[in-house]
Parts: sequence; structure tokens; C-alpha cells
Amino acid sequence: MRRWTPAAATLLLLVPAFTVAADTYVVDGSGAGDFVTIQSAVDHAVTGDTLLIRSGTYLEDVVSTDTFLTWIGEGSGSTILRGVSASPSFHLPNTDPNTPRQIIMDMTVEHSATGDAAVTWCGGHVEFLRCELTGTVGAEGDPYGSGDFRQSSLTDLDMHSYGFTLIEDCDVGSATFTGVYYQAPGGGTACQSHGADSYRSRFASVHVSCAGLDSGDDEVGHLGIGTWSSCRASGSTFGSIGTTKGARLELDGCTVEGNIDLQPVFFVNTNQFWVEMRDCTVLGDFLIDAENQAQDYPFGYLELYHNTFMGDLAHEWLYIDAPIYFMRGNIVAGETMFEFISSYGYVIATHNDFVGGLSHGSAVPDSVYSNIHVDPLMCGPAAGDFTLEDCSPCVGTAHDGGDMGAYGVGCGCTTVVTPMTWGKIKTLYR
Repeated sequence: MRRWTPAAATLLLLVPAFTVAADTYVVDGSGAGDFVTIQSAVDHAVTGDTLLIRSGTYLEDVVSTDTFLTWIGEGSGSTILRGVSASPSFHLPNTDPNTPRQIIMDMTVEHSATGDAAVTWCGGHVEFLRCELTGTVGAEGDPYGSGDFRQSSLTDLDMHSYGFTLIEDCDVGSATFTGVYYQAPGGGTACQSHGADSYRSRFASVHVSCAGLDSGDDEVGHLGIGTWSSCRASGSTFGSIGTTKGARLELDGCTVEGNIDLQPVFFVNTNQFWVEMRDCTVLGDFLIDAENQAQDYPFGYLELYHNTFMGDLAHEWLYIDAPIYFMRGNIVAGETMFEFISSYGYVIATHNDFVGGLSHGSAVPDSVYSNIHVDPLMCGPAAGDFTLEDCSPCVGTAHDGGDMGAYGVGCGCTTVVTPMTWGKIKTLYR
């Protein structure tokens, strides 16, 4: 029997406009609805139908049909689906990229006592809103598979497909985004990339391989960047960033609380290594150790503008034949060292404050100039305040007339200036 209640009508207002609600069925484990189990309701429903799943714990493994369905629970922690075998608690086996589409709202989905997977799917698209997902969740295999996660919590997200993932306002344990590797015509390995966008979410860790991540105002414990992968972030905070493969990293207004440790390995079809950072703060060290294994002409590009580095910079690009290196308007509190063996590189490092000193190899051209090596006079670096006193030598002295570092003036001058006679000043330069 089909039922339509005022509560159902209210809940359906939350469903995206592309969903057409043909019929609504109530799932109630006590027998007061249309179906006692979720599986029986899924088997009966057709495209466009909605399942209202009442509070309770449903012990079953659900396999969906090739339909567009909407599931609406009565709140995470209240409506619970828990698997009973080593199989996923919910599985969508279809591999057609156009079907099916499942929308799951206000529910908890838990893995079973004998299995690790909570929700898996092979193709199509699954959306979660205000859900609690305990166990592995994600697309599997090599077809197209995509997912949206909003206002939800996940313990383990694993998207392995050439689809797309959207994450907004979520709490995530570990997250892995992996595209599909395949044999390229004529030999070699190629990649169909997975794309992921994340905003205002918190991750214990994120790893991308054959994938691209766009991050906005996220908090990430550790970011790992693998082969054929990239991360572009704005306003996000990272505990640390590392890679052992070629990567593209673009950070704007970000904070890295630990180290950036990039060890790109260049091989066929992945001979580009690209780093751009603007207005960022790195509390640890920034290390690059580039190594060429198979390419004759690996290519490296680094652009650092208006950043504050509180640790050391050690950039050894010993096996990159044509590095392009821009470093302007930065403050480096620790030691700075960059080394190249190639004479074909294009290096400009000007108008920086290398507080801990600067050293570089003989292959670096004479385009390292107008740098200073003095105390930048920050307002309170021990307390995490890296703004500048208004009498700082870094104020207004960057290459573009702005301030060096990622912060402007934050306080008045507190540095005591010792009066000196003209004779004393002259002795300093003899």
C-alpha cells in the first residue's frame, strides 16, 4: 500500500529538483509500513520512487536495482542499516554511467561485524546528505562512478573510478581518490583521472593518485600526492604534505602546520613537476629532492610569492635539466638552500628575507639579488602571530612594492632602537 503523509511531503522538498517522486513507500521494521525490510522496498520500487525509512536498526545487506531512488531516514543514529555478512551493507552493482542514481538522506549505514564495507557502487551516482557512514564507502572497479557527500561523517572514503566526487561540510577519516590506469596505445601506462572537490571539510588524511583534488577551506591532517596527480587549494590547512611521485601542487592562502616533503620521481609521460604557492604559511620545513629515473628532459616549475616559511627551505633539483624557479617577496626564518646541476635553468630569487642565510649551487644564474638577511620583526611569532611590526624591514620592500611574507602589518613598532653616534655608525662599515 502506498502512503503519503505530510512529513513525507516536507522531506521531499529537500530532494534535488531533478528527482521526480512517483510514489512514496514506508519501510518500518515493526510492520506498520508498506515494507518490513529495505531490500523488499528497493525490489518493489521503480525509478522516481521515494522510500521513507522509519527509525530502527535494519540488519540486512541491500543490493539496489537499476533505478533512481531516494531514501529518507529519520536521522543518523535513528535510522540504521547494518550489514550481516562480509558483503557491503549497501551495494549498487550497475556499471552504466547513466544509471542508477541513489539519494540517501538522514541515515546511518554501518559495515557488518565480519565486513569492512558500508556502501559500494560500480557505476552511476550516489548522494549522501546528513548521513553517518561507518566503514569503507566509495566507488570500486574501473568504470565511471561518482558521489556527493554533504553534512555527513565518514570513517573511510575510497573513490576508485574515473568519475567525480563532491564533499561539503563533512568529517572524514581517511580519503583516497584514485583514477584508472590503463595500457596506452603503443605501450606505456596512461591514466583516466578521478576528480574531487572538497569544501569546509575535515580529513585525517587524503591521498590522490591519478586524480585531481580542489580544496577550499578544508582541514587535512596529511595530504599525499601520487602519480599523475594534483592538488589545488585555497584557504585550507594541512598538517603535512608529501609525495614520492610527480605532482602538481597549487596553494593559495593556505597553512601547512608541519613539513612539505616533495620527492618527485620522473618517468615516461610524467616528466612535469609543478609547484605554486602564494600567501601561504609553512611552520615546518619545505623540502624538495627531485630525482630523474628515465626521462632525458624532466621539467620542473616552482613559483613562490609572498609566503612565510618558519622552517628551512632545501630544494635539490639535481636531475632536472630545465628548472624554472621564481621566488619573490617571501620570508624564510630558517636556512635556505637550492641546488641545480643544469645550466639551462631559469632562476629568479629576489626581494626575499632569508633570515637564516642563503646558499645555492654554482649552476644558479646571477639572478639572485635584492634579498635581505635580517630579523623580519614579527608581532608575536612564538604565539603564532606572523604579522609584521610597522617598522619591519619587510614592509613595502617586496618586488611588487608590497610587504614580504603572507601577512601585512599587524602591530606598531616594539623594537628598541639603540641611539648611535655618527662615528659609531662609520666604524660598522670599516
